[in-house]
Amino acid sequence: MLAYGYCRYSSDLQNEASIEQQKGELEEYAKRNNITIIKYYVDEAKTATKDTRESFQDLINDACKLKKVQAVLVWKTDRFARKAMDSLYYRNQLAKHDIKLISITQPIDDATPEGKLMATMLAGMDEYYSQNLASNIKRALKANAKESLFNGGIPPLGYDIKDKKYVINDYEATIVRAIFEMYTEGYSLIDIAIKLNSKGYKTKRGTEFKKYSIQSILGNEKYIGNYIFNKGYKDNNKINRTDIIRNENSIPAIITKEMFEMVKSKKESNSKNTAQYKAKNVYLLSGLIKCSKCGGNYIGHTTKKIKNEKEYKSSFYQCTNRNKLGKCDSIRLKKDELEKYIVNLIYKRLLDTEEVNKLIEQINAIYKNMRNESIEDIDDLKIRIKNKQNEIDNIVNAIASGISSPTLLSNLEKAEDIKAMLEKELSLKMTVSNNESISMDLIKKVLQKDIDAISSKQSLKNVIQKWIKKIEVHSDCLLIYFNFDNEPLCSSLRMVATVGLEPTTCRV
Repeated sequence: MLAYGYCRYSSDLQNEASIEQQKGELEEYAKRNNITIIKYYVDEAKTATKDTRESFQDLINDACKLKKVQAVLVWKTDRFARKAMDSLYYRNQLAKHDIKLISITQPIDDATPEGKLMATMLAGMDEYYSQNLASNIKRALKANAKESLFNGGIPPLGYDIKDKKYVINDYEATIVRAIFEMYTEGYSLIDIAIKLNSKGYKTKRGTEFKKYSIQSILGNEKYIGNYIFNKGYKDNNKINRTDIIRNENSIPAIITKEMFEMVKSKKESNSKNTAQYKAKNVYLLSGLIKCSKCGGNYIGHTTKKIKNEKEYKSSFYQCTNRNKLGKCDSIRLKKDELEKYIVNLIYKRLLDTEEVNKLIEQINAIYKNMRNESIEDIDDLKIRIKNKQNEIDNIVNAIASGISSPTLLSNLEKAEDIKAMLEKELSLKMTVSNNESISMDLIKKVLQKDIDAISSKQSLKNVIQKWIKKIEVHSDCLLIYFNFDNEPLCSSLRMVATVGLEPTTCRV
């Protein structure tokens, strides 16, 4: 696992571990847990009241944008963020990109049920209240798109930007043509990357080529002169949006349409040939089921039998130590029956009026403190946004005067990303400060969102992982722990290898 390390030392807290001590302990933890820390972000000598934490903003931006790591390691939870709302907000930003926050001295999993509940609500509110900000930005982007103008970020390899228009970079264009030619000649994506790297070629970001950077280039229609905006959705870029903007032959082409179609056809052929090997049986409860006898994890198994020339499959969960000599004789659970029961429990939790009323009471008890924190932060956020805009203006002026380089463009993109991140945080905190409580309607919308999001096995698994903390298997019952409850639900088992469940309440 790859990770970033984040360290912070406040000058007003002399008894706290120093930066070097924090790094040392993070390194020891990483070695014990097979984690490689590829970069450290450090904020030093900031007081609690005026903590702009520039490195922290870089950390969040790099983690979410570059997608190089699977975790962020901190010494203590208050090193990550002192205020509860900031901690929950930025943990949600990382979670959206499947990045874990790991505190090496205070396990995040020990957070209170109420804290986890509020994290879920903030995630929903973040999306709900950022729509206005996003719509304003989208209007400006669409206006540029209609004119086939550059919309920010880093242009594709092979292009530079002049007066917001795409112009061909001759040196980089030769690399792009070589990539398309090698693919049509039968080179794999990895082979192409290896050959380019051996010649010292770099991506637009100045890094080595990887499989996915080659794949992205081969599918980019800009190389045949087509400018496309709003092509797909975040969760499915293969579906064309209704508001897509497509301007054909509107920017300089680097390769021919014949070459692009040849590559496209070859990619589709390769995809069909490998699709049969990618089918997987999704186990919705993987990582959640624990054995009470030996403490082992339950994992999914599928057995196949052939009878009368027909193949029959049977899927179930069983303890990893089952049938090992002298180990564990725990029961097996039928996959489909158990998953169906757990899903029904969650649906009941999201839709039942009495349950929702309990959630509203819990949420608003925490919300009051979050609101006070938001009021304190608003003025400081406005100043930080203004300073970031000044930084952006300075870079833009430098580019306009004729000074341009990949590093300058990269700095501009990062500054714009961080400003957008701060604006999003400000928008949420202003909304929180203007409302004394969270309405029942909004909470229901957030809860309903979980139900509406279930469009595939994987999305259903994500919802289950959010709501269920763990499931303990005993010889005569299951104990089901929800993330937002202190007490488990006890469900009886009628027979081994089959689940017939009758919910009752149980105190442990």
